Amino acid sequence: MNNRIIALFAVIVIAVAGVSIVAFMSNGDDNDNDAYAVSLNGVEATESNVRDNSYLIKRNLIVCTNGEATGNVAEFLNYVTSADGQKIVGKEFISIDKMTDYKDPDKDGKTMIAISGSTTIMDTMTRIAEGYMAKYPYMKVSITGGGSGQGASNTINGVSDIGMCSRDLKASEAEKGLIPTIIGKDGVAVIVNGTGVKDLTIEQVAKIYDGTYTN
Repeated sequence: MNNRIIALFAVIVIAVAGVSIVAFMSNGDDNDNDAYAVSLNGVEATESNVRDNSYLIKRNLIVCTNGEATGNVAEFLNYVTSADGQKIVGKEFISIDKMTDYKDPDKDGKTMIAISGSTTIMDTMTRIAEGYMAKYPYMKVSITGGGSGQGASNTINGVSDIGMCSRDLKASEAEKGLIPTIIGKDGVAVIVNGTGVKDLTIEQVAKIYDGTYTN
């Protein structure tokens, strides 16, 4: 490896075509080539490869409820996983393959839905909620952050109707009654800004991060 690639770097996260990108930006000289994505275990970081699970660095984006969702909460989740909701998800993340249908929420049912959790999902969920409230003005959906753990905890404790998690549920969370719904996927590509590196293995990436590889 070229020493300039990983000698000193900062980590940034951006989103391009549904794939979140972790970029290694080195302090090399101004003559470095443009940054580019490397393959991992011989597989390119593309949306199709994340979808078919051949690309290994990815995560599920979920929402969770305390027990099976019912009534208007269930219909809001159906909206999130419908073609309308997934159109918004797909602007930043990778949408799900199997979408649902949704019905109009009951005006006599629960009309205020509280959602909290992952800041990764927060902006997307806010846009979904805005679209939902524009379609159904009698519905009020509040979105707050706090992180995935907070979203799960708030939902367990009844503070929130829905928790947002940019990861799968922990066993301890599922044991307390949380039920997940996958609303999208997030893939992570590794970017280098020097020549000579076209493909890395998962093990090599791990050793770069833990300091085993420093050259």
